[in-house]
Amino acid sequence: VMLVLQPWTSGAVLDDESSKSKTVIQIDDFNQTGYIDSEVFYTADGEAHVSRPSISWLWPNQALVMARTGACSVAIEDRGEIWVIGGRSDPNPLQSNDETPTSMVEVLDVENKSWQPSGVAMPYSQQYCEAEIIDDQVYVVADWMRNSNPAELPSGRMQIFDLNNDTWFNGTSMPIGRGNGGMAAYDDSLYYAGGVRNPTGTDSTNQTWR
Repeated sequence: VMLVLQPWTSGAVLDDESSKSKTVIQIDDFNQTGYIDSEVFYTADGEAHVSRPSISWLWPNQALVMARTGACSVAIEDRGEIWVIGGRSDPNPLQSNDETPTSMVEVLDVENKSWQPSGVAMPYSQQYCEAEIIDDQVYVVADWMRNSNPAELPSGRMQIFDLNNDTWFNGTSMPIGRGNGGMAAYDDSLYYAGGVRNPTGTDSTNQTWR
């Protein structure tokens, strides 16, 4: 897998002119290309609006086993599951400074809308991380030690779950640890953007890494 065998490389800074999206094609008479505007209406100022269907929300049969923040999630379509991974647990919301990072993984069965703990937790706790799937592996990347005292900086940890044999193993850590950023998978690579390092979260960046 490329992300394990090759190191992370720095991507373009987000506000770099050369990295901005370019217009590839422009169609002036969009409505003459087969577009049906039966659900479109126009306001007096000439703006077009789309009538969207109503959306109804369903409650799962029970809540998460562990209330937490700073977790990441990933949908595993082949299994019909949504995973909530790691995060920062708070045993008693009425008490201060009792929050701890967790390695717990909880699974939502999309069919019956029920949560249950995964049979295999992560080897190491990870909070304010991101998760994506490439091929048959789940990548959990980044961490942030929010409000740690004494101050602790992120390790840039990567943990990988192999969906074929249900095991975790370590991947290549980020060259500069950070957390609380955003990540996406594209063309067999991971792209991590933004994030912070210091415990107070005051050093956000617009840099991207692949």
